[in-house]
Parts: sequence; structure tokens; C-alpha cells
Amino acid sequence: MNELFKDKLLAREIYEQLMAELEIGLYDVEVKKTSLHLTNGAAFLGISPKKNWLDITIVLNHRLEHQTLKKAEQVSKSRWHNDMRLSALSDVDSKVLAAIQEAYDLRKK
Repeated sequence: MNELFKDKLLAREIYEQLMAELEIGLYDVEVKKTSLHLTNGAAFLGISPKKNWLDITIVLNHRLEHQTLKKAEQVSKSRWHNDMRLSALSDVDSKVLAAIQEAYDLRKK
């Protein structure tokens, strides 16, 4: 996982803050080539570190509304990929954390 964050100091800081503030149950972390997937039966959060920001995808059953939302794509009848770009520590706010909690709850094992 350290290789994903090599030379991406701000992305690591945002990731560490996100994980520190996230208060959800048990989950697994799948390390991919360029990203991390948090799973609980199925993936509920994708994390892609970039040089100066952190891209995340929150999997929900609806479109999110948030100032960091880059794209929302309905991938099936009841599943939306909400792509967000977190470029500052302040972007990890209560709405982002609540959305991740909701995504986790939707994927409970």
C-alpha cells in the first residue's frame, strides 16, 4: 500500500484523516494496482491517490450532492458510483463521512 502513496504526500494526509474520522464497522481493504477498495461483502468505497488530491468513489443507491462531486454515474437500477475529488483536508467533512457510512450499511455482509 505504501507504493500507492509514494510521492503523494497530500493524498496520504487526506487518506489518513479520512480513515481516522471514519467510524464504521469491520471491512476489508483490497490493494489494487492504482487504488484501494474497501469492502464489506462488496466494495463500498474506492480510493485512488493522486499527486495533489485523493479521488474516491462512494457506491450508493442514489446520486450524491456535494461540492467535491466530479461525476455521478448510475451503473445499475439501484447502484450509483459517486466520484469525488478531495483536494484539501477540509474536504473530509461530515457529509462525506455520512455518505461512506451509508454505503457501508448498504453492503453489510
